[in-house]
Amino acid sequence: MNKSLFVLGILGLAACQSEPEAGTIAFTATVDTLEVDALRCYAVNYEVWGSPSDTAGTNLAVRGILTAGAVTDSNKAVDYLPAGDTLRGSFYYLSVPVTAGPAELDLNVTKIDQP
Repeated sequence: MNKSLFVLGILGLAACQSEPEAGTIAFTATVDTLEVDALRCYAVNYEVWGSPSDTAGTNLAVRGILTAGAVTDSNKAVDYLPAGDTLRGSFYYLSVPVTAGPAELDLNVTKIDQP
């Protein structure tokens, strides 16, 4: 139990990113656990920040792949981020129980070009 919390803490710290370069998207993500009745699974909470220098908002695709032991699951969200605003969201990996082992997260945030 304590080992799992330690791993989750390390993952949360590793997810924080430094100041982005021009043209990149700033975001953070933390891995947490969620208990639903007898099921304990992983949850990912993320924040994406819009640039205050943007004159228009951005359409984004957020994709998260979580692996714990031999179990892998993915989630994807498409959303609009107004200029200078913050987008907050969560993914729930109900098919990845905490008993599968420590989690490894791959989270990507990409801009979607509109015609």
